[in-house]
Amino acid sequence: MLLAPEIDKLDFNQNRLAKVTTLESLTSSKTLVIIDSNVANPQQLAAGVVFGAAVRILNRDRDRISQITEILREYPNLETLHLVSHGSPGCLHLGNSKLNLDTLPLYAAKIKSWFSVSQTPHFPNSPSPRLLLYGCNVAQGNVGREFISKLQQLTNAQIQASSTKVGNSELGGNWQLDIAIAESDSLRPRSIAFNSKTQKNYAGIFAVPVANDDSIFPAAFDLSNLDGSNGFILKGIDEEDFSGGSVSSAGDFNGDGLADLIIGADYADFFPTIKSSGESYVVFGTSNPNSSIELDNLNGSNGFVFQGINLGDRSGQSVSSARDINGDGFDDIIVGASGADPNGNSGAGESYVIFGTSNSSSFLRSSSLDGSNGFVINGIDVGDRSGTSVSGIEDFNGDGLPDVIIGAPFADPNSDSSGGESYVVFGTSNPGESIELSGLNGSNGFMLNGVSFLDRSGFSVSSAGDFDGDGLTDIVIGVPYADSNGSDAGEIYVVFGTSNPSASIEVHSLNGSNGFVLSGITAGDFSGWSVSNAGDFNGDGLADVIIGAPHNFSSLGESYIVFGNSNPNESFELSSLDGSNGFILRGISIGDYPGSSVSNAGDINRDGFDDVIIGAPSADSNGNSNAGESYVVFGTDNPSSPIELSNLDGSNGFIINGVASFDRSGSSVSNAGDVNGDGIADVIIGARSADRNGINGLGESYVVFGRDFNTDKDTAFTTSSVFANDTDADGDLLSITTIDTTGALGIVTNNGDGTFDYDPNDRFEFLNSGETATDTFTYTVSDGIDTDTATVTITITGVEYPSNSPVANNDSILFPSAFELSSLNGSNGFVLNGIDEGDGSGESVSSAGDVNGDGLADVIIGARFADPNGNSSGESYVVFGTNDINDLINLSSLNGSNGFVINGIDGVDFSGRPVSSAGDVNGDGLADVIIGARWAKPNGNRSGESYVVFGTSNPT
Repeated sequence: MLLAPEIDKLDFNQNRLAKVTTLESLTSSKTLVIIDSNVANPQQLAAGVVFGAAVRILNRDRDRISQITEILREYPNLETLHLVSHGSPGCLHLGNSKLNLDTLPLYAAKIKSWFSVSQTPHFPNSPSPRLLLYGCNVAQGNVGREFISKLQQLTNAQIQASSTKVGNSELGGNWQLDIAIAESDSLRPRSIAFNSKTQKNYAGIFAVPVANDDSIFPAAFDLSNLDGSNGFILKGIDEEDFSGGSVSSAGDFNGDGLADLIIGADYADFFPTIKSSGESYVVFGTSNPNSSIELDNLNGSNGFVFQGINLGDRSGQSVSSARDINGDGFDDIIVGASGADPNGNSGAGESYVIFGTSNSSSFLRSSSLDGSNGFVINGIDVGDRSGTSVSGIEDFNGDGLPDVIIGAPFADPNSDSSGGESYVVFGTSNPGESIELSGLNGSNGFMLNGVSFLDRSGFSVSSAGDFDGDGLTDIVIGVPYADSNGSDAGEIYVVFGTSNPSASIEVHSLNGSNGFVLSGITAGDFSGWSVSNAGDFNGDGLADVIIGAPHNFSSLGESYIVFGNSNPNESFELSSLDGSNGFILRGISIGDYPGSSVSNAGDINRDGFDDVIIGAPSADSNGNSNAGESYVVFGTDNPSSPIELSNLDGSNGFIINGVASFDRSGSSVSNAGDVNGDGIADVIIGARSADRNGINGLGESYVVFGRDFNTDKDTAFTTSSVFANDTDADGDLLSITTIDTTGALGIVTNNGDGTFDYDPNDRFEFLNSGETATDTFTYTVSDGIDTDTATVTITITGVEYPSNSPVANNDSILFPSAFELSSLNGSNGFVLNGIDEGDGSGESVSSAGDVNGDGLADVIIGARFADPNGNSSGESYVVFGTNDINDLINLSSLNGSNGFVINGIDGVDFSGRPVSSAGDVNGDGLADVIIGARWAKPNGNRSGESYVVFGTSNPT
C-alpha cells in the first residue's frame, strides 16, 4: 500500500497487488481507493487520488471479490472505501465477474466481512463506514436501488452510487454519485476519490459495452402495402360509422396468449332510427392473419361487437384495455360513451368495463352488463360528458388490482363551468352492476377536480406508468384549454399513485410530492390534446410520458416526451426540455396536426427501449391530401431536442403513410401488444374517415407488425451493421469476438465489420408464397476487456416461382414435397396425444436434451390449460427417447419409465408456456428443462415464475 504522495513509486505494469510498506502506513490510512484493472488507464486514476488516500489496483488474474476481502483485512482504521470499476444498472462489473442481485448471495459471507475490522469493539466511537461505487448507472432504476439496498444490508455501510454515467463529460459522464442510502449528511464525504486534475483529464468512463438486439425498418412504410405478413387492415361496416376514431390494445382478452385489439366507432347506429349509439369491436389476435378483416364478420371466435343501444350515446368514443381489473386472469376493456344519460342526466356520460372471457358471443350490449360480465360506471351531472377519454391504469393504489381513469371535460368542479373532472375507479373482484362516480370516497376511487373555467380538464387521460419510481402507477391528465402561458396554451397534470387517497384531489394542490403540472409553451398550442404513457423511452428505469400539442406553431404541431423523475418540482415548463429531461418532437408541415393522437408503441424494433407513435391525421402523405401520417420514434438513452420528424430514416424511427385522400390516418394510435405472437410489439392506427367503394366514413384501422432483419428463402444477403445500436461508453473500438449459430438453420458468416452474411441454405424450401419462418443467431461484442451479447433475428419469406421455370432439387433431400401427418406409424415418427379436453397440449414444445441419461434425446411438451391444481394451472410432459416406438403415445400413460409429468402450482398460472431445454444447469451430466408460468403470482398478480427441473435417471 502506498499513500497518494508516494504513488510514483508503484510499478503499475506488474499484474500484482501493490505492496504494503509499513504497519504504520496500514493503520494510519482511513481512506482506501480500490481500482479494478479492467477500467481504462488504472495507472492514471491511481496517480490522481486525493491526498492521504491509499490506493490498490486489483490483480487481473484473480477473483476480484476475494482480493477486495483480503485487502480490507489490512485496514483496521478504514472509514471510507472507494470502489472503482465498470458498472451497469444493479451490477458491478469486477473483472470477468458480476456482482449483482443474483450473485450477492454467493459472496455474502465475504462482503459481510469487508468492514468488520474497522467496526471492532475497541473503536466504539468510529463512524459508520462509507462505500462509494463508481460504476456507471449502478443505482439506476428499481434494480439499481434494490442492489445498493441489499449491499448496504450486507456491509452496514453508508453507500453512494450513481444512476448516471461516471467519468469523462464528453462521453456523457460526470463525477457525481447522486444516489445515497443509509447516509448521514454530517458524514457525507465532501469529495470523491480523485483530484480535480484527474477528473478533468481522465478520458474514460466506467461502463461496459452494450449490445442491443438488431432489427431494421424502412424510412417510410405505406399502409397500402399491408398484406398479412407485415400487418393487416380492419375495415369498418357502415357509412359514417367513423370506425377507428379510437383504437387500443385490449390486452389478452380471451386468454389465448395473443394480444387482442379494440376499435371504437362512436357514430355507428344501433338501428336506423337509433343513431350514434356507437359500437366497439374487439378483434382477437392471430398468428396467421389475412391481409384484411371485415369487422362485420366478427362471430365470437375471432372477436365480437360491443353495442351501445341509445340514441346519441356515442359508445366507443374512447376505448382502452382495462388490464385485469377484476383479478380473474383475463384482461378486460373499458369503453367510454360520453353522450349517455345515466339516471336521467342528459349527457352525463357512461363508461363500460367488459370482463375478458374465453367464451365470447358475437355481440354484447351495454344494457347486458350485470356485474358478472362487466359493469357500468355512471357519470354525475347533466352535460359532464364522462367517458370522453378512458384508460386502464396498472395499479394506482397498490392493492394488486389494476384501476381505470375516466375523463369528464365538461364537468363543473367547484362551480367552474367546464373546468373538467377526472375519476379514478379502483379495481375490484366484486363490482356489482354499476358504480356511481358520485359515490367515490377514497376507498373505491376518487375524483380529480380541474382548476379553472373552461379548462376542460380530463379532455385526455392515461396511465403514466411509474413515473416517479415509487412502485405505484401514476396518471396523466390533459387540459388543452388551460391558459397558464396564454389562452389555450394547455396544461398537463401528472398525479402520483398513492395507497391512501382522499375522496377528491384538487389538481392545483400538486406540489411535487404528490404530482406536478406541465405547462404548454405558447397561446393556442392546446398542449394536452392527447396524452399517454411513453413506456421507458430512455431506458433509465422510470416511466416517461408523451404529450401532444397539435396546434403548436400554427398547426405545425409538436409532441413532448417528458422523462420520469423521482424528485420533480411542482411545475415544469415544456419549453425547458433539452434532451436530458425529455425532448420535443417537431412536425413536418403546417396543418398536419401531429400530436392529435399519441401513444407508447411498445418496443417495436426490439432494441430494449420503448418506442412511441404519433398521429398526424391531416398530413398529405404521398401527395394525398389529408391522408394522414403516423410517426414511430425509437427509444434511446441519448436523445437530442428537438427531434425533427422529417429526419426519421429507419434507424431512429419511421413514417407510416396513409392510403387515400381525407382518410385521416393517425386519428388515433396505440400500442397493439403482440397481436401475431412473434414476440415483437405491434401498433394500431385509426383512419376514422376512410372510404371504401364510394361509401363515405366507414373508417379503417391498421395493425403494423414489429419486425427484424429479413430476406426471402432463396436470397443470401448482408445485414446492416449491428454496431449501429451497440455502444461503448469509453468510445473504444468494438469487435465481434464470437457468434453462436447453434440453433440457426441458415449459414451465418461474420464479416468482421459488424455485418453478417446470411444464406438460407435451402433450409426453408417448405415455405410457400406469403408464408414466413424465422432463424436466429447471437453474437458477442467486446471493447477489448468487457463483453455483451445480443440476438439477431432473420425473417425468411416464401416466394412464388413462375410456372414455366425449371426447378432443380438437391439429390440428397429424401423427403417428399408434402408429408401427411396422418401417415406417422412409428417408423417415420409418432403422435403424442394430450390428456383432457381443452388442455392445449402441444402449444409449446421443445427438445429436452438427454434428461434421463440413456443416450437418447428426449422431448418436453407444454399444456398450459391443464388443471392439475386448479383451473389452467398447467402441466408439462417430458417424454423419453426410445428405440421401441409405437405410432402414438398417450401422455396419460407416462409412468416414470417412459417419461413423467410436471404439474403447475396454482390456478391460472398457465405453467407450460413456454417450455425448453435448459442444458446441464447443475453440471451432473444430465440435461435439465425450464418451464414458464407467466401468470403465476409470487410477487403480485402476473409477476410470473419459471422452474428449472433437473434431469434424473430415476424419475418418480
